[in-house]
Amino acid sequence: MIGPSGQSNGLRREAFVGLGAIVVAITVVTATIVLTRGDRRPTASLPVASNASGQTAPRGAPPAVWAVLTWTVGDPSPFDYPGVTYVSDAIWWGDAFLAVGYTIDEARVSGRIWSSPDGLAWQLEPVERPDLVFDRIFVVGEGVAIIGAHRAPDVGEEAGATSLGLWTSTDGRTWAESVLPDELLGHQHIRAVAAGSAGWLIHTNDLVGGKQRWITGDQRGSWRLADVGSTFGGGDVFLTASEAGWFAFGTRGVDPAGVQAGDPADDRGAIWLSSDAEHWEAASINRPGTGVHQIVRVAGGWIALGTDHEGCRRCIDHTMLAWRSNDGRIWSPIEIGQSEMNRFGGLVLSSDGNRAIAIDTVAERVRVREITDGRTFRVIPNGFDVSVGTTDLPDFSRPYIGPMGVVAFDQVAHKEEPVRHYVVPYLGAAGGPPSP
Repeated sequence: MIGPSGQSNGLRREAFVGLGAIVVAITVVTATIVLTRGDRRPTASLPVASNASGQTAPRGAPPAVWAVLTWTVGDPSPFDYPGVTYVSDAIWWGDAFLAVGYTIDEARVSGRIWSSPDGLAWQLEPVERPDLVFDRIFVVGEGVAIIGAHRAPDVGEEAGATSLGLWTSTDGRTWAESVLPDELLGHQHIRAVAAGSAGWLIHTNDLVGGKQRWITGDQRGSWRLADVGSTFGGGDVFLTASEAGWFAFGTRGVDPAGVQAGDPADDRGAIWLSSDAEHWEAASINRPGTGVHQIVRVAGGWIALGTDHEGCRRCIDHTMLAWRSNDGRIWSPIEIGQSEMNRFGGLVLSSDGNRAIAIDTVAERVRVREITDGRTFRVIPNGFDVSVGTTDLPDFSRPYIGPMGVVAFDQVAHKEEPVRHYVVPYLGAAGGPPSP
C-alpha cells in the first residue's frame, strides 16, 4: 500500500507514490499524494528528487545554451478519458518521450503509458491496464522501469486493496512485471524512492507493524533491508541516485541549549551521501537554510534547491536557496532568486543530467531559466506560438527535457463536463525566436 487513506468521488484512495505536481517552493512536504473527496486532485506529492536516469550522465563540457523556447500545444486526445487523468512522470529515453500516469473513473483506476517522438504527437500504448497506477519512471541499467501499484476497485465505502508493483522494459514498448518479495515490500507505504546505476533505494512505512524500512534492490532483482541506524533521526528525507550510490536530503534539527526540541527555529538543511545505503556521510553546506528538497545533476556538478522558512514553517513564501557541489560533499550557495507563488507552487525544476531547466512565473508570465555550468541560472526568452492563441498561464507540473526542448503538462477540466479532467501536453521547442 502506498500512502495514507484519502477519499474521492466514488473512489477512496490509498495514496500513490507521487511526483506529479510538486510544491517545492512552499515547504518540504511529506512523500504522499492524497486524492480528496470533491475534486480528486493530488493535495501533496513527493518532491521531484532526481531525473529519471538517476543523473549519472558523464561529466564533460556543458551543453550548448538554448537561445529561446517557443511553446506549442500538442494533441491532448490521447490523454482524454472519462474521469480524471493524471500524468505523474515522464522521461526522454532512446528516441522518444515516455510518460506514465493513471485515470480515475468512479470506483476504478487504470494505468496509462504514453510515448511521443517529438513532444507534440502522443500515442497511448494499446494495452488495457485496469486496476493499476503508474507513478514514476526511471532509467535503470540498459532499460526503463516503472514503479506504481495494483489497486483493486472500491466496494462501497470500502477501499480496494493496494500492493506495490514494478514493471521493466528494454524497448519502452513491451513491459514485464517483476516479482517483489512480499516479506519486504508487502503492506508498505512508500515515503521516498530513487533508482539509478546503483539500483533501487526505497524508504517505507510498514502499514502492519508501523515501523520504517529502508530497502535496496539491484538490477538482478535481489532485495534486502538496509540498516541506516539513527542517521536521519526517524524523519522524512528525500532521495536521489548518484553515480556511486545515493543522496538523502531534507531537514535536521541541532537542538541548541535552551531551544525546545522540534522548534522550527532549530531546523537546518541537510544532505547525506552513501555508496551502500547503510553508511551515510553528512555533507558540509554553507548557509544551509532550513531544508533541502531537491538535488539534480548538471554538466558542471550537482545543484541543490532548498528554502529558509525563517522560523515560520506554515508560511507559504519561504526564501528560496540553491547550492552547487563538485563532489556532493561540499556545497556552496549560488544565486537562485525568489519565485512568485502560482498554481504550480512557485518553481519546478528538472534535469537530464547535463542541463537543468527551471520554470516559474514573474508578473503572471512564464519564466524559463537553464543552468548548464553548475553556477549560473540564465533566463531563456520564451513565448507562445501564434497557433496557441490567447492562453491562460498553463499549470505546468514539471518540465521534462529532450533533445528538441522541454515538455510540460497541464491538467484541465472539460467546460461541458467539469468532473472530467484531461491533460494537455506542451512543447517548449528550443531554437529561433517566438512567432510575432
